[in-house]
Amino acid sequence: TWPEELAVLTFGWMIFLGAALVQGSDSHIAIDTLRRRAGAQLGRTLDLVRQVAIGIAAVVLIWQGVALASRTVRLTYPAMGISRAFLYGAVPVCFALLLVNLVRSAIAPARKPEADHEEHGA
Repeated sequence: TWPEELAVLTFGWMIFLGAALVQGSDSHIAIDTLRRRAGAQLGRTLDLVRQVAIGIAAVVLIWQGVALASRTVRLTYPAMGISRAFLYGAVPVCFALLLVNLVRSAIAPARKPEADHEEHGA
């Protein structure tokens, strides 16, 4: 039974680490029909609203993930004998990474014009 327990543990971590990783390049699957038709200014506003919503969700998941992991510290996987908090700890750890990547991807466009401005010798 320990391979099944290990599979559940690694699957949970892989899912949340993947979500954090793709947030860095803003590569999550999205339906962007409205944004494409909205025009540049409204499109940027919609991106900001989306990023704020993701940020709020990440903060809530970090908070609740810490609470869940702390409640499950004493529960163990029977075959492996390790705490289930290792599984539930993936939520706050990975969503903290997601939040860092969200901030980095949100400020990257703001830095780009400065870099372009410096490139052209102005």
